[in-house]
Amino acid sequence: MTSKKYLSKKKTAQQTISISPALKEWIERYVRVNHQNNPEDERYRSVSSFYTFIMEKVMDILTKGKTLEDFDAFPDKEIKDIFDKITFQATIPYYEMAVIPNRYLNIDFQKNPLFLMAIRNMYLKILDTRDPLSIKKGFQRVRNFLITNKLSKEFRLDLFTKENGKGLTGVFEYIGTEKNLHFENCKYSASVFGILGAKVTNCLYSEKDLYCRLDLESTDLLFKQTLSKRERMKLLAHNVSYLINYERIMNDDD
Repeated sequence: MTSKKYLSKKKTAQQTISISPALKEWIERYVRVNHQNNPEDERYRSVSSFYTFIMEKVMDILTKGKTLEDFDAFPDKEIKDIFDKITFQATIPYYEMAVIPNRYLNIDFQKNPLFLMAIRNMYLKILDTRDPLSIKKGFQRVRNFLITNKLSKEFRLDLFTKENGKGLTGVFEYIGTEKNLHFENCKYSASVFGILGAKVTNCLYSEKDLYCRLDLESTDLLFKQTLSKRERMKLLAHNVSYLINYERIMNDDD
């Protein structure tokens, strides 16, 4: 077989493939939208240009011994760039001890409104809260990032339509690796759901297994694009209260 380096890269050869109408429409729409957003990007100049770019990249990946399934295990660039703005690399044992005093301190929402609004804007950028499928895909992208940070073993969100067809319920499960950091991340997760407009209706927390389960229910805030800061802050406080309570303080051996 002729080696690739001896073949011309001039786009003169043609390759006919069969795809479903749904995939064809999906690709054409994807190219059209990206061309509108990035008119100077040659990859989206035409469907043909996009096909060529994709096939060359896929062949390059496969010849390096990687598989397309590897993409599911790593965070995408957009998610990484977003989290890089609000996170940093740190020594886990040091911060595991440093956050001990925070275990039963509530999150001061009034001192962090800009940060919390930035978190909301970040999620709204990657998902549409009015679309269950978009929510699932968005959280899957976040999961891929969190699984790589050595603090999370599992991060899963399941959504269900209410019996009356109006609104959603959900189950969020999170398994961590470090006792105190996991607890802080559970508080953070509860607050994120609150700021998005989801209400925690029950909480199961196991310190032994570093496991947290939040039962969720959508509120009107989930489907609103308006800020409604006061209502979201109230929902935040409600959600976090499931993790911070006097009964747990009394039963904490530490």
